Amino acid sequence: MKSESLESLCSEVICPDSELVQKHLKTLEQMVRIDSRSFGVNEFEGDRTTPSDMREILECARDYLLEIGLSEVKINNSRFPILMAETFVSEEKPTVLFYAHLDKQPYMDDGRFKKWGGTPPTQLRWNEDRSRAYGRGAADDLSGVVSIGMAIDAIFKHVGIKTGKNPKEKLSHLPCNIKIIYETEEESGSHSLIDQIHENEEFFKGTHCVVITDVVNPAQGKPGLTTSLRGIVQMDVTVSMGLKEMAVDEQTALYKLLATLIREDHSLGIPKISNADRLVTDAEREGYVRIPTSVSALKATAGLLPNTRLTVSEDVPSMLIAQLRSSFANARPGHRVTGSVILGVAGVRLTFP
Repeated sequence: MKSESLESLCSEVICPDSELVQKHLKTLEQMVRIDSRSFGVNEFEGDRTTPSDMREILECARDYLLEIGLSEVKINNSRFPILMAETFVSEEKPTVLFYAHLDKQPYMDDGRFKKWGGTPPTQLRWNEDRSRAYGRGAADDLSGVVSIGMAIDAIFKHVGIKTGKNPKEKLSHLPCNIKIIYETEEESGSHSLIDQIHENEEFFKGTHCVVITDVVNPAQGKPGLTTSLRGIVQMDVTVSMGLKEMAVDEQTALYKLLATLIREDHSLGIPKISNADRLVTDAEREGYVRIPTSVSALKATAGLLPNTRLTVSEDVPSMLIAQLRSSFANARPGHRVTGSVILGVAGVRLTFP
């Protein structure tokens, strides 16, 4: 299958009013109705007191992918289960792994759901021109779940793949092997995900590319695409009195300790990390210029007031480079006091070549 024909196909069948899109939006509505909060339950009188075991939404997702035509779909037996699905074509073709998560954040409201406009967050609702959908999990990350399904469904229909077994001749028209993982622990930290990947090494082996549908879009109708990885190191710091006679108290000592992580220009004060940042090329900077966003939009996304002064030039590429391509420290001295102990947090974000 040529990329030109794929692009033409997507433009034709994946549009707001198409039969294909409406079909997958019904699945989105069905998934929003399911309570799959991975933490923060018991929010109001009559609310559930224990988190969901995720079985209902996992089974919904399983049936959804099987109906599309995925060859194999399984749910593992874990405290925080993951769904793994695949359609294998050939060893000669690359393997693309798609990721999204099925768990949701808390409702963050009382039983009257005033913050949700009086509509329960398990009921999907639209604005007047149907450009925005509201419901817990609709954006984060059920839209990612159905966007994966929708894209694969469109390609499957193009080559004639249907529910159940399909002949190799039809499968051979697919451009790649397809694998999907839907997890159920993302909102509470994905603590078991690495172990589960190791436990299912055979499934994840041989992956050439990972598409993560849980990122911020730069603008409506403009999908975000992650092209590199970054890492986050977080340290919980506790300072306690070691000697009876100290020149400073514990909280001041913690402030001084955290201050050593940051230079006067607010850059990361750990040279072996900050000096390893790969410089942005002219071509990459030009690419950042073309991203459909603005200085005001980036400030709003970060929760900054319009007149907030920045430590970089106030232009889109400089702000994006500072966010995505520069290692930095985020130190938040604690104000919680436990006896003579002050608790604080420092985080460091790392970039990789």
